[in-house]
Order: sequence, then C-alpha cells, then structure tokens
Amino acid sequence: MNRPFLSPRIAAQRGVTLVFALVTMVALSLAAVALVRSVDTGTLVLGNLGFKQDTLQAADDASRSAIQWLSNNVADTRLQNDWAAAAYYATDSNPSAHPLDVTGTSGNAAATLIDWSGSGNCNGHTPCLRTAEITGLPNSVRARYVILRLCNATGDASVAANNIHCARPLVNVTSESGERSSISYANAQRIGSTTIAQYFRILVRTQGGRDTATFTETLVHF
Repeated sequence: MNRPFLSPRIAAQRGVTLVFALVTMVALSLAAVALVRSVDTGTLVLGNLGFKQDTLQAADDASRSAIQWLSNNVADTRLQNDWAAAAYYATDSNPSAHPLDVTGTSGNAAATLIDWSGSGNCNGHTPCLRTAEITGLPNSVRARYVILRLCNATGDASVAANNIHCARPLVNVTSESGERSSISYANAQRIGSTTIAQYFRILVRTQGGRDTATFTETLVHF
C-alpha cells in the first residue's frame, strides 16, 4: 500500500500546530487553577468577615451587659473600691509602673494583664485583672469584659481630702427629678439636679470561629 507523500514543509507545519496546541492546553490549565484558587480565597475571605461580624455583634452585647451592670450598681459604695468578683476595678491601673496590656502581647513583665481566659490568675502573672463572661451568645461566640473606673486611686472621689482624680465630662450632668410635676414643700427639687459624673472604661474581648478575636473599648459616664 502506498503512503501519501508529505512534503517537509507540511510535516513541519503539523509539528508546529501540535506545539501550539500543547501551549494552549497548559495556559488553559493554569487559568483554571488560578480561577479555582481565586474562588477559594474569596470564599475564605467572606467566611472570615462573617466570623468577624459575629464577634463584633457579641462585643456590642457584652458592652451593653456591662453598662447595665454599672447602671444597677453605680449608687453602691462598693464601686469606690475594687470588686474583682464582678470584674470591676475602681482605678485604671498604674500606667507608670504597671501599664495596662489589653492584648497581652507587649512583653512587658511589669504590665497589668487581663485574664481573658477566665483562669483567674493570668497564668501566674501579677498584676492581673479578672473578667466576667457573657453567656448565651449565638454561633458559639465567647465574650468576656472588665470594667475600670478612670481614677488614679481607689476610694470616694467626692471627698477632696482623699485627693482622688477621675476623668469626668467637660460639662456637669443634669438628672431629672422623679417628682418633676408634683407639688411638695418638703422637697424643693423640681426640674432636676446637677451631679458630677465620672467615666468608666469597658474592655471586651470576643472570640469566634477560626480563632477570630475582637477587642473593643467603650467609655461611659454616670
């Protein structure tokens, strides 16, 4: 049987076509791999954002719980001193000797740490601030908070002899009287009374999926 005769030029063209086809297949394969990686990265980023949103929402819930606790106990004289069992401290630590290390990553051996794990002793480190845990959060998110009164020392700040200085609003706070519309000669208070408020610092740490952690800080005054 006679085979068809191919000129050297046609045979060379067929070889070049094969090379181009192989190059095209490699390029398409690389493009497919890049597309898959891009989709996987996008899904991972969206998942991380979702976990971050969960921790932020939980941080808001924890801050509200701390504010509610302060509102319920602000008239208690125990708030003039540390109340570690309730994760409350009447002073904002000692920034010169024991600066507050919120995240625990400063490496300062003299820093004041916060017990975010709930062990109660910051793994043997002192000074250590205890925290309170918020339960019932969705998506297995965990949240803990600590409350600090922004004062340089513990004690009654309203007594001048104690020499206690606290961070306060620039203007005095006016509270409305509960007997605003009543007529009483025994109580002359009508519209309200001016009180000297002081600031409290609420620090919250929330943990979610994929080791997501969020730290938030809220300042309130009463």
